Amino acid sequence: MAIIENNPWIEGARGMVRGAVVYRQLNGKTVVSSRPKRSCKPRTDKQIAYKERFRAASVYGNRVKECPALSEVYRVGVKPGVGVYSVALKDYIKAPVIEDVLVINFNGRAGETLGIYAYDDFAITSLRVTLLDANGDRIEGGEGRVVVENALYEYELVTNLATDAPTYIRITARDRPGNATVMVKAWLGGEKKLVDAELPVMTEPEKEAGEAPHLREAEDRKIPATRGTKEKGGRTVKPVVNPYRVMDRGG
Repeated sequence: MAIIENNPWIEGARGMVRGAVVYRQLNGKTVVSSRPKRSCKPRTDKQIAYKERFRAASVYGNRVKECPALSEVYRVGVKPGVGVYSVALKDYIKAPVIEDVLVINFNGRAGETLGIYAYDDFAITSLRVTLLDANGDRIEGGEGRVVVENALYEYELVTNLATDAPTYIRITARDRPGNATVMVKAWLGGEKKLVDAELPVMTEPEKEAGEAPHLREAEDRKIPATRGTKEKGGRTVKPVVNPYRVMDRGG
């Protein structure tokens, strides 16, 4: 790969020349490289899944370019030479990360707060906290308050938590493309301790009103999505499929 500077004849050049040399733009510079070679090895399931995810991200990036309002959102803070398409594509591919939950001086009493470290490569648009009892029934829930944008959030309890049974804390962080990452913790009131957990089996999936309404726009765009389950720091962190996003089976 070579970087070409101070050459007005090829400044801004893009594409392939004679099937051998490829010109492209990278951070405002013209880069020339040989044509990439196609591998003869069959693709693995992981490679196929990534290709589909990248294709979906490309669709999203083009939609952002076509929408002046979204383009303006992604243009804020973008480095010189980087287009909104690239930023939007990366935002689609990478789900938010929930790093940790803080329970300093926390006893599970009304008025106390949970601290949540979470971030996204671009921005978190919604961080929702839901508390459930040992049977999986909802106790309370709501949006986390921003303490430090795209870094630290907090949620204030409305009710006292049980001391004789675990209380499950489900945290859902969403970004603008509709990716959602879920972390589940259990508060053991008798021991005043927060531990990793999985949600108990619920008879009906919970539908929370008012959750990230902008995601419903994906119904019209028909943007597909595939996400897996990540293991981070010994706990399960699940990027889940946006329920408002529909699969595009087209070619």
